[in-house]
Amino acid sequence: MFTNSFICTIPFSASDLMSADWGGPKAMEIGSLTFIVVGATFVSYMLIVVGQKNLRPTVAGIYNYIQPLVACIVAVCWGMDSFNTTKIIAVVLIFGGVYLVTSSRSRKEMEAYKQAQAERE
Repeated sequence: MFTNSFICTIPFSASDLMSADWGGPKAMEIGSLTFIVVGATFVSYMLIVVGQKNLRPTVAGIYNYIQPLVACIVAVCWGMDSFNTTKIIAVVLIFGGVYLVTSSRSRKEMEAYKQAQAERE
């Protein structure tokens, strides 16, 4: 997924990549980039896999849905972004997805419900 996303964004970012000063990144910049790539991305995705093994799938799903919302809130609070109509729609869609994930029954619950109905008949 990351490789495909990288390839898709090359046409939009090629000029910025070519004009960047790649010869002189400081240790702080390299450390920050390493933290973002390894700590915030790779490790968090590995922990999602661990979470899917130990938690209900709905919990992992909720985490995936809430991540962009938290990023948006942090960006707005830090003054790096503004809260507009598009973000309001996105928040409504995110909470709609969380509602669908949490209100749906698992296969085990559906089978138990069908079995209980069959026993009543």
